[in-house]
Amino acid sequence: TAKFGRQRVILDNARFVGNVGWRQNEQTHDALTIVNQSIENLTVVYGHVTSVRGITFGSADVTANLLNIGLDKAGPGKLTAYAYLIESDSNAVDDELNTYGIRYAGKVDTGDLGVLFAAEFAAQDVDDGLNTVASKADADYTLLETGLKFKNGLVAKVGVETLGSDNGAYGFSTPLATKHAFNGWADKFLGTPANGLVDTYLNVGGKVAGIKLAAVYHEFSADQGSNDFGSEIDLLAVKKFNKHYTAGLKFADFSEDNTTKLGDTQKIWLWGQAKF
Repeated sequence: TAKFGRQRVILDNARFVGNVGWRQNEQTHDALTIVNQSIENLTVVYGHVTSVRGITFGSADVTANLLNIGLDKAGPGKLTAYAYLIESDSNAVDDELNTYGIRYAGKVDTGDLGVLFAAEFAAQDVDDGLNTVASKADADYTLLETGLKFKNGLVAKVGVETLGSDNGAYGFSTPLATKHAFNGWADKFLGTPANGLVDTYLNVGGKVAGIKLAAVYHEFSADQGSNDFGSEIDLLAVKKFNKHYTAGLKFADFSEDNTTKLGDTQKIWLWGQAKF
């Protein structure tokens, strides 16, 4: 299949390329995307993006070539390899940000209990086009996550996500991602600090009386150096009334570490949705 025009582009868990679908105004891309599934259990996605339309109604011109190759049924999980090559025009110079990675995620069923797992590694290099030693940087990304899925639908996961740093000068970046879904709903880390970010989290969720409930706890620290950025508690409740209507309540409470001055932050959202 092929699509040309303004569209959602969502790859894997949207950590690197996503649509920020929870927002009222989604992130979209002006792009050509091609999906090939002619080989059983293999999906090859290529995207050529020329513009990104953000959640605040702004736009950015880019030249991005996205390649994502996923192999289903690779043992108990899905194995994915990807390359995301992004160029943008900023301050009259060409910025280049190239990311290459591999991900393996899935579930092992053991009777009434499912064991969840995810492991991911990516390497990134960036060049701001100034052709100086200081203009070039590189950083790594790692994710290790495991969890349990119970027969009643309860899911509990624990993980460590690290957006690495290049000696405190540059933090691993995911400019096309659904950023709100990661590193806390208070959105304190939409841009990665130059010292990098280590997010250690516990996520518990399930359904009670038809209401989807979730609670997440985060501990944030720097990848480079000894800074503790703070901690956050996120809570969610979503109720579907029928196939058309949904209501939700969402809360985020970020508590800063006194040395980082990020600011204590609380956010609350109440929303309704109609879908036809």
